Formats: sequence, structure tokens, C-alpha cells
Amino acid sequence: MSIGMRRGLAAVLILFPISLPAQESGAVTLRAAHLFDPERGLVLDDPVVIVEGNRISAVGTAAATPAPPGSRVIDLGGATLLPGLIDAHVHLTLGPADSNARVTLLAGFTTVLDLGGLAHGNIALRDRVAAGRTPGPRILSAGGWIGVHGGICDFDGRGVRGAGEFAARAREDVAAGADLIKICVTGWLGDAVAHPDSVEAGEAEIAAVVAQARKAGRRVMAHAIGRRGIETAVRLGVAAIVHSGFADSATVADMKRRRVYLISTLWSLTGRGASPEATALGRHMAGVLAAGVPVAMGTDAGVVPHGRNARELTWLVKSGLTPLQALRAATTGAARLLGLADSIGSVAPGRYADLIAVEGNPLDDVGRLERVGFVMRAGKVYRNDFSPPH
Repeated sequence: MSIGMRRGLAAVLILFPISLPAQESGAVTLRAAHLFDPERGLVLDDPVVIVEGNRISAVGTAAATPAPPGSRVIDLGGATLLPGLIDAHVHLTLGPADSNARVTLLAGFTTVLDLGGLAHGNIALRDRVAAGRTPGPRILSAGGWIGVHGGICDFDGRGVRGAGEFAARAREDVAAGADLIKICVTGWLGDAVAHPDSVEAGEAEIAAVVAQARKAGRRVMAHAIGRRGIETAVRLGVAAIVHSGFADSATVADMKRRRVYLISTLWSLTGRGASPEATALGRHMAGVLAAGVPVAMGTDAGVVPHGRNARELTWLVKSGLTPLQALRAATTGAARLLGLADSIGSVAPGRYADLIAVEGNPLDDVGRLERVGFVMRAGKVYRNDFSPPH
């Protein structure tokens, strides 16, 4: 990190901030001590961010960017502004859905990818949040899981058999309003270690789902942990591999070439108690991350607690990413995976006004992002511990 970057960030963390009801914003002028943009890896001192409606209209220094006449000024004092965080793997309907959405937003996650819920409950939650009936992050939803009968994703008898039924289930999810498709290709971690070539969904099933998704303009995310399942899913055109996994060096190279993302979930798989399988995955992932595979931060929240999503950043750093790389995985990287890089993941004119703030330097300690003190999503303030608006 440059001297200027170190100089541009400092302070102590606020541990338990105050949450506020959403406030409608017209023109809003945000002031802070620093602004960190992971897209460029730069820090702007004494920044001003001007928000009009749900978008950022201007970003600059206080000296060069006057507040619009009559705008509402929010002064965050010594805090550091960042773009809102993105979690590329949650299950908000595991538990009380509206409460889970709220605590996720208040933790600084302004966009999430919900990768499976029963009876399309996650699509219904997405629509409630979008309509303003419940506070929460922007949700992109996969609808349900698509997996083989008797497999790990056969929840409440949802499992199917054969390529035709896999394709039909993908069409069903699209018709229900799914933003993307989730397919379960392999078993869990123990299966991946003991039987690396074992799969639950074969080539015909994966190809059928990918073909249906492409017809509908949807991306496919594959739960795949074992070596063969990852290789097959990548080769057949999925957009991301969920749950890290044991990709071999040839598949990692293929992922880099195709820009297939790895959705991490390292805290869930390796951080909740030692096991030989978790140790093996952690060791393997250090090499995969060092090879430069594209990464989007994901937690599998619902398996781990909602609202503590930023803990995954610490596990990404423990596994070998720099703090800047980890932050990019939760901002610009995840935004690219979702096809939303022109709207979220960075602080720039024209982007959605998704902004968070912390005290101190998150590049020195990504754990600071577990204690967010300000949250704005699409121009509305949901949390402000630093100062009341005026």
C-alpha cells in the first residue's frame, strides 16, 4: 500500500452502530475523511459524494465539488467511505427471511445473490424488498436448487432425474422470475476428498440446464466441490463455481481463460472447526487463489449467521489474498460476475448510490468491515452511527 494510501486512512472502529429507518433522499451530499475505491485501489482524501435519486451524480474533493444548493448534507466525520459490499452466496429464507434481509443490509451488504430457497420464497422476498415493503439488500435470486433425486439438493422432494427433467426445472425457475440458475453438480466436502471423480449431475444434465439458461439470458452457478464436477461444469459453460473446491491446475487455467468465477464460502467450509477435509481444502485453495482465479466473495449465509457476512473477508486473506484483493472480491469482482459492473461495486458517477462507511483502514484490517457504521442503498440511508443528517 502506498504512503498516500496509508496517510489517507485511519481511526478506531465503532463496534455496535445505531440502525435507522430508511430515509427518502433527494439530493444528498456525503462528506467523510476518506473514500476508498477498490476498482482503482485509490484513496481520495476529504471526499464529497453527491447523490441524486438512487444514483451517484458526482465524486470529488470537497474543494472542487460544492454541495448542490438545498441538498441534505451527511457529514461522516473521520470515517472512510467504500462501495456497498456484495455477497455472492446467501440463503435469506433459511430462517426468518425479512429479518435476515434487514441484518444483512445493516451489515453493509447492499447486494446479494440468493442461491436457493423452497417454493421460490427467495423470489418473493426479492420482490418485497424491491417494492420497499421490507428493508434489505438488492437481491438477485436463483429461485430453487436444481439437483438429482436423492442428492444433496433434493429438498422436500425437489430432486429430478435425467436431462429432460433438469431442463424443465430450469424453465420452471425462469418462469417464476429467477434471475439466474443454480445447479448442484457434486456432493459435499467429504465426497470431494474421498471420491474426487464422483458427480451427482452428469454432462447431459449440466448441458441441458446451461442451454435453457442461455435461451433465457440467465447465468448458471454450479455447486461443485470435487475435481471432476468442477472441470465438467466449467467446460460446459457455467458462470461460477460455488464453494471453492478442488479444481486441478488445468481447470484453474480454464477458469481464468473463460473468466469463470470462484464463489468462496471459505468461512463456512474451513473456518468452523478443524477436520481433515477442511484442512485439505484450505491448503488447496491457497494454491488456487495464488494462481489468480477470478473470485467473488460468498458466505453461504444461512449456514453461517446472517449479518456476519464480512467475516468471509478474513478467511480470504488467511487463504492468501491481499486485503485489496479480498475487498475487490466483495465489490468489483462480484459485480462483474453478476453482470452489474456498470451499476454497483464502485463509487463513480452513474453507479447506484450503494455506500458504506467504517472507521479506520480496512486495508490494514479487513475485520473492520464487520463493524460498518453507515449504510446507504440506492440513495436511502439505512444506518448512520457517525452523525445525524441535516
